[in-house]
Amino acid sequence: RVGRLGMDVPISLALILASSISLFETWKGGHHAYFDAAVMLSFFLLAGRYLDHRTRAVARSAAEELAALEVPRASVLRGGVEVVLPMATLDFGDGDWNRTMQGRRWFDVARHPTARFRSTRIEARDATQAVLHGELTIRDVVVPIVLHLRRNAVKRHPLTLRRTAGFSATAELDRRAFGLEAYPSMIGHAVRVRIEVEAIRTRRASPAPEGATPSMPLEPDHAHPQHD
Repeated sequence: RVGRLGMDVPISLALILASSISLFETWKGGHHAYFDAAVMLSFFLLAGRYLDHRTRAVARSAAEELAALEVPRASVLRGGVEVVLPMATLDFGDGDWNRTMQGRRWFDVARHPTARFRSTRIEARDATQAVLHGELTIRDVVVPIVLHLRRNAVKRHPLTLRRTAGFSATAELDRRAFGLEAYPSMIGHAVRVRIEVEAIRTRRASPAPEGATPSMPLEPDHAHPQHD
């Protein structure tokens, strides 16, 4: 198919020669025939092809499922990070509840389709922990937020084989600050935020701007946040 000989050529030649010799020996009344060997080789080859096809189909299906689980990406800016989250992707585990939360009494997704976080500064505590200050925008309301950040690991990812850093972050906020005040007697005002992030370095990081606050020793180019 690509203009090069593959393993199919010698296998086909072996089967043709074995069958031809066997037919010749049978016609001449000889004592040597290789029909059983040719049939057995064909059986094992077909079985191997079938198993290979099944394995490739399973791997392709798994890759498609992973691609379907793509999470929002974060843009790493010079001296900061910005995350844009499509509010329509929020999943509360129930279709009716999802539609309720997207309505005007809650996130009003029709008029405010995205939420946005933009960092303003970072304070490194030690080699693995830091405090990230930023602004969270929901329903066009901007509220300061403080994320307590912890670096979990920096190693080669088992699927992508690229150097990846894992982070966890937590924060607390009041939903009333964004105008989310429905059902005050049934739903509490305090919201605890937990974020899991994978950061992938794809090129050499650019130097930090002059006067920037030192950060933990990792400067990723792309991040894949997961949130609760």
